[in-house]
Order: sequence, then structure tokens, then C-alpha cells
Amino acid sequence: MEKSFFIILDIETTRNPLTNKEEIVEVACIRINGAFKIFDEFHTLVKPPCSLSYITKVKTGINENDLYNKPDVSNTLISLSDFIKEDLIIAHNAKFDYKVLKENFNRYNFNIKNDFIDSLSLLKSFSPNEKCSLTSLKEKFGINKNNHRALDDVHALKEILIFANKSYIERFGKH
Repeated sequence: MEKSFFIILDIETTRNPLTNKEEIVEVACIRINGAFKIFDEFHTLVKPPCSLSYITKVKTGINENDLYNKPDVSNTLISLSDFIKEDLIIAHNAKFDYKVLKENFNRYNFNIKNDFIDSLSLLKSFSPNEKCSLTSLKEKFGINKNNHRALDDVHALKEILIFANKSYIERFGKH
């Protein structure tokens, strides 16, 4: 029997003032199964081709010294591609993550073939009148993880998805 895995992914970025594009400064993923058990983890800081913006430093707490000896984007994409394979990717506000990843994969002549599920849209469909930002959901469910740090955010999203799954089963039954 073939095992199905999902990737929960998050990236942190900084705006490149020369290209006006988002550059990856951190990427994290966890590989989970349908029971939300973690099987593997990928995390790295990334040295972008530009200086960090002030807002990135403030939001993430990442500074230039943190990135000094880190891999560049092309090496990170090779490792990331090996990790995600062709598994389904779950990301909060996946449109953003997908756009940035696709731009970076294309820039370095790689392909990203994975399908993405946007947990933000999914959770908004369950609770249309509630705030569904990752920060709001962490607060709602009492998840004590740092905001705007990729590894903390993927682990927080896994916990949020467990709560959402439980709520869905209570409301609609197990299918």
C-alpha cells in the first residue's frame, strides 16, 4: 500500500529593491501523513542576493549576520526540491508562497510540479466570519509559537489543521 504524504511549507522573504521581487530568506517544511504524524523536516535560512529590508528584520528577527554563511537560493532550491518531491503542499496563503517559489524555481531553471492547498482559503470556508491569519489562529487555539519564522509557522499550521480536522469531524462526521 502506497503511503500518502503531505508537505506543510512556509517561507519568509525580503523585498529586493533592485528587482521589486520577493527573495527567500528562510524556508521550512514538514512531511506529514493523514494522521498529522511528522515523518521528516527541512529547514534552512537562505542568503538572499540583496540586503534584508527593515520590515523583514522587524517581523522575523532575522538579521544579516544570521545569513552570513547560509546557502544561496539556488543551492536551497536543489535541497528543497529533493525534499518536497511531488508531494501535495499545504501552505497558509499558498498563493504567495507558490508565486515566490515558482519565480525562484524558474529563475534558476528548476521546475516545481507540486499541487498546493491554501489553508487560509480552506479555513475561511469553514469559519467565514472569523479571522484566519496564522497569528489569529495561533491565538485562538493557544499555540505558543513565534510569528513570521518559517519552522515555527509550519509546526503551528500542523496544530491548527489538527484542530480544524477535529472540528470538521465533530460537525460533519468522519467520511
